[in-house]
Amino acid sequence: MKVFSIKIIVVLLIANSVNLYSQNEISLKAIIDSTMKNYPISNQANLYNEQLTTQTKTAINNNLPKIQLNARATYQNEVTELDIKIPGFQMPELSKDQYRLGVDIQQSIYNGNVAKAQKALYKTQNEASIKKMEIELYNVKKTIIELVFGVVFNSEQKKLLRSYQKKINEKTNEIEALVSNGVLLKTSLNAINLENIKLKQQIYEVENDKIKLIKNINTLSGLPIDTSYAFIIDEYSITDTSQQQRAEYKLMEVNQIQLQQQEKLISAKYLPNIYAFGTLGYGRPGYNMLSNNFSEYYMLGVGFNWNVWSWHEEKHEKQILQINSKIIDTQKEAFLKGIEIQLQNINSEIINEQKLIETDDEIINLQTEIEQTSEILLKNGTITTSQYITELQKNEENKLNKVIHKIKLNLSKVNYLLVQGLL
Repeated sequence: MKVFSIKIIVVLLIANSVNLYSQNEISLKAIIDSTMKNYPISNQANLYNEQLTTQTKTAINNNLPKIQLNARATYQNEVTELDIKIPGFQMPELSKDQYRLGVDIQQSIYNGNVAKAQKALYKTQNEASIKKMEIELYNVKKTIIELVFGVVFNSEQKKLLRSYQKKINEKTNEIEALVSNGVLLKTSLNAINLENIKLKQQIYEVENDKIKLIKNINTLSGLPIDTSYAFIIDEYSITDTSQQQRAEYKLMEVNQIQLQQQEKLISAKYLPNIYAFGTLGYGRPGYNMLSNNFSEYYMLGVGFNWNVWSWHEEKHEKQILQINSKIIDTQKEAFLKGIEIQLQNINSEIINEQKLIETDDEIINLQTEIEQTSEILLKNGTITTSQYITELQKNEENKLNKVIHKIKLNLSKVNYLLVQGLL
């Protein structure tokens, strides 16, 4: 009974280990998402938003009262005097040393909604900063895609090399038997042993490259991936869209909006400014210039100023912004043409790879027949082992080409979406 229980535990452990291994899969999308979240530049978004919050508070504070504390002590060589003599009345004499301590308060009543225009400009600047960040992340995304496809190719190449190695080992045993029977010379065995050693070197290089690629992926994505993981390339469907999603294009649009916000801010700057003000203080003299005593004083009032003529300065400032907007229009047009050319080239690559894949199996089948014929000729002593190995290598090369064509097809589809800004 105990033996039976132990067997069940062993079976369960094996099943769990197999299940865990099967879970060691990760998709290209998961790696890209993790990279976009964990790459240091991504943290700038929070900092930009924090910056916007502070700037918005500053703009709002511009509508709050301005309070200024003033203090002054002076000495002057003469003071105001009334050269009038009235019998029985002594005119007060003012001191030449004077002192003032006061508070000035000014509250904007209307200033052309400068604060509102400033807040809108800050928001647009924040959007532009985030788009610049996304442009930097775009290049990181390209790098991570190249690394992942490098690992996928590496894994497929290793499978083919292992399969080829197995075949070489089988042929080595057959050739050893032919050499023992005197059908082939010993040099034939040396040739296939040499091929086996070269294969071991290739497999080592492939394994080492895979370790290097995965380390780079870990550094960029922050994921704890190792060589046991299977990399899954998601199925992507290509769609043509007239709406451009690239961060570079979005940045140009945001820059144009920013120019519009600057125009509004300029208009607000040249509108009338109405404000209330007040002064409260203590000093000598106060507002009564005929009194030489320290006294309290205050003043309340309303002010108005308006730059009614600025020699077309406002007009010229707006013209400069409008010209800059037209320059961005040309940049947008040039960018779209560049994107169109890239997409056309990638689409040609997709068509090309699809055509190559259609004939890959035919090439492999024909080369397999040639290989089988070469094997018969080798056993008959008609060709050398080196000639036979050459046909084996061609067959493996054709199989590798098929893998390359499939991977390049998937990579082209991913690049198509990446160029569109949809990935």
